[in-house]
Amino acid sequence: MSSVANPGQKSYFCAAPGCSSDDRKRGRYGYMAGVQFFAFPTQKKAPNARKKWVELLRRENFDPDRKARVCSRHFVDGKPSKEHPYPELFDYNNFKESKQVKCY
Repeated sequence: MSSVANPGQKSYFCAAPGCSSDDRKRGRYGYMAGVQFFAFPTQKKAPNARKKWVELLRRENFDPDRKARVCSRHFVDGKPSKEHPYPELFDYNNFKESKQVKCY
């Protein structure tokens, strides 16, 4: 993977307040090596899950578009799982360290 985003290539940024994760950093910074970006559940297929994700972000008047993502650093298991399907690790709860991704 190239460390420089290609023109026209999608760049993802984490929608969580206080998070500086974006996919352009993966090739440049070691702490970003294992970080993945997950799309919000869709309004059509999973409206309750989408609402919960948005509530947990605690961003005023935030309505994620189809490009909005939450990075793996905010999931207890490093990704949405059956046990922890929602992003739970944020600055407001002292950003507990996930099992999969080390946060520095």
